[in-house]
Amino acid sequence: MNTLRDELRGIADEAPLVDLGARALRRAKHRRATTAILTVAAMVAIISGGTATLFTGGPLPDPIVLVPIPETVVPLPENNVQPLAGAYRHRCLPDDPTRCEGVEWRVFTTSGSTYRLTDAGTASPVAITPDGRRIAYWNAEQQTFNLRDLATGQTWRAPITVRKADMDGENFLRPSPDGLHLIYTRFGGGNLSQYSVLIDMQSGKTTKLNAAWFPVSIGTGGTPITLVRPFDDITRIWVLGHDPITIDDFTYEFSALHANGHTLAWIDKALDPNRSPMVQATGSIATVDAITGITSPPVPIQGIPTTSRLTRLGAWASPTEVTALTTSDSPTTPRQSTLYAIDIHTGKTRKLQTLNNTEASSTQPGVIT
Repeated sequence: MNTLRDELRGIADEAPLVDLGARALRRAKHRRATTAILTVAAMVAIISGGTATLFTGGPLPDPIVLVPIPETVVPLPENNVQPLAGAYRHRCLPDDPTRCEGVEWRVFTTSGSTYRLTDAGTASPVAITPDGRRIAYWNAEQQTFNLRDLATGQTWRAPITVRKADMDGENFLRPSPDGLHLIYTRFGGGNLSQYSVLIDMQSGKTTKLNAAWFPVSIGTGGTPITLVRPFDDITRIWVLGHDPITIDDFTYEFSALHANGHTLAWIDKALDPNRSPMVQATGSIATVDAITGITSPPVPIQGIPTTSRLTRLGAWASPTEVTALTTSDSPTTPRQSTLYAIDIHTGKTRKLQTLNNTEASSTQPGVIT
């Protein structure tokens, strides 16, 4: 039986929903889902022109069109790569013409070019900075995390060792807007212990964090750090340097912390033990002052098709808009992911980017996965 945590992740990952019992509710805070290896997207995205600026300071692709992936995908060049629009795990099939073996990470740029990320371990997380210009990933040969500037080719190496066996648990990688600070968190699995660390990629300094808390976001310069810890029907939110606050909801689906240092948005959900499924999105977005704990009433989201479901939030696209990723839910059309900006005060949306997501779920810049 899935835990409540699994239920919520299932909503985000388009997994079939199952009912939950009281035992699952009691144990929800102790268990986390395992990220599945995903297959290749049949199409990739190409930008139609222009950019929108993220509130964190970087460009975000505008609406895009879809083009087939090339038959041969070359390794990511050492430098002079355009900003990334996403990354995904590609599973190679026996008759696959794209020239690879097994499973590998691939990235695609805002202009539609697709590359193989050959030195990244496939079981590990990949994180892209909100401007798409830097990528962080686990280097399989070096057994640590690398941060790579796509334009200059400069690479920073984390001063810690992360073995391949460490990837047996559920792992998360959170970059600061410039990527120079990373949070790596492992929630264990098998004989692995929980572990969380803040890494300064420039100085090589590391700071251990409380591994019982889920990492949400990290600011430029390594602060503020935002962590959350869901329990059965509440979630604790902790901006380090302040006292934790509590909201009356069980969720991991938060935005990054606003540049004002206190506003946090989340996907509003309702729990009803007499309903199947027990956890359902309300179609609204909610916000909280993560310092004082003062919440604002959920705001109904407008403009997202009824055939799509809201799955994840990310960086801030403007002082009042947060980025949100949706996935289509229609059995008659190819699955697509669309990135919107949602106004937290009015619920109005504007479309930023769409990519075909028939067979894979991708990591997009600024979206928390």
